[in-house]
Amino acid sequence: GLDGAAIAPDGDLLADKDVTIHSIGVGVDGADFEDLIDQVSAETGGEHHFTSIPDAELDIFFTNDLVESLKQNTLQIVKTESGTLASGARRVITVPVGPSAAELTLAISWKDASTSAPLLVTVTPPGSPIPVAGNTLGQGHRVMNYDMPINADGMNAQGSGDWQVELHSAAQNPLPYQFSAIVDEGCFKFDMGRPPGGLRAGDDMLVAVQLGILDQPLLSSDSVQVRVARPKENRGQLLANWLKGRKELAESPQLSATSLGTLRSALALGEEASLVAENSPWVIHQLEAVAFSDRAFAEAAREQEIFTVQLADNGQNGDKVAGDGIYSVLVPNATIPGSYRMEFLYEGNNSCGPVTRSEVSSSLVRLAAMDPELSPVAVAAVESSVVEVSITPTDLFGNILG
Repeated sequence: GLDGAAIAPDGDLLADKDVTIHSIGVGVDGADFEDLIDQVSAETGGEHHFTSIPDAELDIFFTNDLVESLKQNTLQIVKTESGTLASGARRVITVPVGPSAAELTLAISWKDASTSAPLLVTVTPPGSPIPVAGNTLGQGHRVMNYDMPINADGMNAQGSGDWQVELHSAAQNPLPYQFSAIVDEGCFKFDMGRPPGGLRAGDDMLVAVQLGILDQPLLSSDSVQVRVARPKENRGQLLANWLKGRKELAESPQLSATSLGTLRSALALGEEASLVAENSPWVIHQLEAVAFSDRAFAEAAREQEIFTVQLADNGQNGDKVAGDGIYSVLVPNATIPGSYRMEFLYEGNNSCGPVTRSEVSSSLVRLAAMDPELSPVAVAAVESSVVEVSITPTDLFGNILG
């Protein structure tokens, strides 16, 4: 648990259960429950993901966790993608398959209840046609399996190369979709390390990927990258700015009596930032629920900054040992609290043939400690012998603590 007891619901130690727990959180980025489920996953060696846009990420996170839990087998994710198709639009996705792949699985999901199959899928192998070994169509999803013809040397005879998967929307409205391609192959190893837990703004965020060919480490590659999407602004600042001048919220039927009392006092004094910073998470969550009904606030809260960082196996910038097949990097700019989405990418040629890998993970960054020098203090006379002192707790990076 969060107090360090590390207990399971039945009172036993999680470590004694010999089970890995992967978790996915959905809701407002930075919500209190994130800390709990992130630590449960960390204690058991599992992955934790969080998304405030489940239509675009939920199935991809689930697929990544499923494959990660089966890493003792030979499953690898080679492609993930999400997007939205306009009515009648087509999207062609290229899926690279290496010569050592024995099986390919395509998983597609969409969100539309207006028709049973609003997304039409056409798959074209790189060479001769390969029949579908399994084709499951459900409400909002399709899973297609292909078995590769294997030569005597263990390589596939005709499935190696770029597969073309065309998605065609037959829906009447814009159609959000999520796509994952998984191969079963034992030659190339791509093992994504779990990002560290318990991070605070400004801490070192070390990420790593282990690469190998059969049982040997891949010793030289400049083709390993991580694409990081971080929150553009701390939710405390966003909420404080959104609250400014919104006197009408003091009568909102969506807030409890306790929240209304706290809100009215803050609005009357013009202390929106202090309201966000105070230790009243339930008030904050209620206010966020109201704020997210404002389209401009919702778009600002989901806005991200995206950058790409190269991983290296050179014993520098966070990499502990050079030449061990573990490629690492310290992710810069981890100064804003929230959920950091990371997509690990590899593309290269080696003795396993042309290989492409793509896997997604995430790491939760919490607020740093309060910095007294950066925390504004205001003093106001209330009565002749009474003064009011208010402090807006702020960390070293200017994030309001709330």
